[in-house]
Amino acid sequence: MKRIILVVLSVSLFVVTQTTQAQRYTSDEQFEVAFGLGYLDLLHAGMKYKLTPVNKIAMSYGGLFNLGNSERKRSSITLEHQYHFGKTTFHSKSPIFYFSQKLTMLRDNNSTYNTQMVYVTPSIGKSFYGDGPYGINVDIGVMAKIHDYGESFGNIPEQQNRPKYPAFFPAIRFQFFFSL
Repeated sequence: MKRIILVVLSVSLFVVTQTTQAQRYTSDEQFEVAFGLGYLDLLHAGMKYKLTPVNKIAMSYGGLFNLGNSERKRSSITLEHQYHFGKTTFHSKSPIFYFSQKLTMLRDNNSTYNTQMVYVTPSIGKSFYGDGPYGINVDIGVMAKIHDYGESFGNIPEQQNRPKYPAFFPAIRFQFFFSL
């Protein structure tokens, strides 16, 4: 898992440097950095790349802080495609509404269990652009579990040990973004 994250971060750094180099010659922003909070995305940071004026691909990594003496660790990795539609604004060449398809791997573990789940989340959202190269994304959708792998350790029965995650559940996300 650490190697996957290292490879993803290395590729991300390469894309960032190449994108910022290319932006010196064009006024259309191709790259966005996003920070946000969402159910299933957790507290996350990510990046988006504009393939065309109506298509973006994105990736984010999220986690939750442990409060108290908890050993529980929760993290998520999300891959996303956004298709923008509707009207455009003065601040963006992309339409403000979008349909998003997300694939999220959620990990939740402590000393007695290890859970990995994969969810697919279709959602619809809207981008609110500011006067500068920043804005807010808000989207809602439905997450559906497509894979669940988990195991328990020790003498505690599995049904008492592992947290329960629903197969279908509403998803919501708020993101602050800025263009580079």
